[in-house]
Amino acid sequence: MWEMNMQPCWTCKKCYGDCSWTKKNPEPVHGWDATPTVKFHGSGGGKYCMHSYAIHSCPEYEWDGTEVSNGGQAVLSVRQE
Repeated sequence: MWEMNMQPCWTCKKCYGDCSWTKKNPEPVHGWDATPTVKFHGSGGGKYCMHSYAIHSCPEYEWDGTEVSNGGQAVLSVRQE
């Protein structure tokens, strides 16, 4: 099972192609505070790894209005009138 750590990207307006991370063949964003990581998935002969980053802060971050709850799940807030 993947270990799910909250990433700033999950609540960023730019996460679907408007930031340099999603536009490039993922190369780190200039100015990131991030730690390289390796995630392992599966077991036995089907085990594989994925190289990524644990992002602590990003200079391109723009909040998209979601709130985080339920152990890291991003939930869009409903505006009260």
